[in-house]
Amino acid sequence: MKKFSEPLIIIISVYTRIPMPMVYWNDNNLKYAFCFLPAAGLIAGAAQAAWTAIVCIAGISPVLGAAVACAVPLLVTGGIHIDGFSDTMDALSSHAERQKKLEIMDDPHIGAFGVMWIIVYMMIYAASYYEILTFAASESRLIGILILLTAFPVISRAAAALAISTTAPSKEKGMLYTFMSAANMKAVGAASAAAIIISMFAVACVSPVSAAVSAVLTVMLFMYFRRMAIKEFGGISGDLCGWLIQMTELLLTAAAALSLGTVIL
Repeated sequence: MKKFSEPLIIIISVYTRIPMPMVYWNDNNLKYAFCFLPAAGLIAGAAQAAWTAIVCIAGISPVLGAAVACAVPLLVTGGIHIDGFSDTMDALSSHAERQKKLEIMDDPHIGAFGVMWIIVYMMIYAASYYEILTFAASESRLIGILILLTAFPVISRAAAALAISTTAPSKEKGMLYTFMSAANMKAVGAASAAAIIISMFAVACVSPVSAAVSAVLTVMLFMYFRRMAIKEFGGISGDLCGWLIQMTELLLTAAAALSLGTVIL
């Protein structure tokens, strides 16, 4: 039990704001840590689903609900993934050489392009979530919507874990490199693939169309991400994983908003 409980504690303590007991970051604990990255997504998804239920049941304005929904993931994760997203957008927007891009991502200061892309991201997410909220006003539809909102963050973290298990690191330093150096990549890959399959099945139970669209978008984004990470940065990094997580969630949420008429629960 300790073999798996302590890696889970490490992941939750790093990728959420939930207080956890102290455990050692030794090779044994880091070996399977990324197998539990989807669990951090489950926590984020459950929080978003809980807020959605409150908005619908209490009759809160969808506009206010959508605005707060943009903040919920930040409150759960501490903003670690959106920080990686902004750093990546700053680096990509520089159109500089690879080494300069890596230096930009290491810079703790946010650039103008990072700010602009965060604004664009939040606008699209808020609009998509607003459409989902208005559709979920019916109690018969609410359960299906809650399943979708819970599944999407799991899929995004599982996609990131799968990328970690199949892509070399862009640099031999940093927290991600520490994890990757000790990780059992076969176990991480198998666990992340299983999490994606289970989550997609849950989405399919709600809407086969949404599941098909989500699967296609996830695969396409994953393939683009690996190609981009290797070409532009020489491999994967924590910031790049944050970009993948955020973009996966945004694409799946927007796709769900566009295919709401196919929800069957």
